[in-house]
Amino acid sequence: MHFIRENKKIGVINPIYTRYADDMVISFKSMPEYVEKAKRIKEEVVTLLKRIYLTINEEKFSIVNLETSNHVRITGISITKGENNYRHISVGKKLKNEIFWKALNLYDGKEEKNQVKIAHLKGILSFVLSIEKCGVDDTYSKK
Repeated sequence: MHFIRENKKIGVINPIYTRYADDMVISFKSMPEYVEKAKRIKEEVVTLLKRIYLTINEEKFSIVNLETSNHVRITGISITKGENNYRHISVGKKLKNEIFWKALNLYDGKEEKNQVKIAHLKGILSFVLSIEKCGVDDTYSKK
C-alpha cells in the first residue's frame, strides 16, 4: 500500500489501484490539473519499476478522463463513472452471458462434462466474483 500512500501525497482524491498480471490502472476523482497529477503518478511508477528492472510500455500508457468518456475498458474490466463521480468496476454482460450459457450447456448435457471444463468455468466465475463481489446472481431472472 506504499503506492497508494504516495498517490495521496501527490494530492489525488480517493486513488484506486487495480492490477491484473502486468497491467495496472490507477484511478482517482477528477480534479483541476488532473493531467499533471497523472504525470506525477506515472513518474512514481517509473521510479518504482526501475528498482526491479522493469519499464512502462509507452504504447499502452494513457490518461483517460471519465468526465468526458464516462467509460474505459482495461484487461477485460470496465470502469464506469456513475452519480457523484463514483467509479464502478464490472466484467460486463458479455462474460456473464458466456458463463451462463456454458453452465446451462453443461447442465443440459449439450456439452460433454469433464473436470477441465468445469474447473475452467469455476475459474471464470471466481474471477467475476472477485471483481463484482456481489450481485452477479441478480444478472438473470430466477427462471
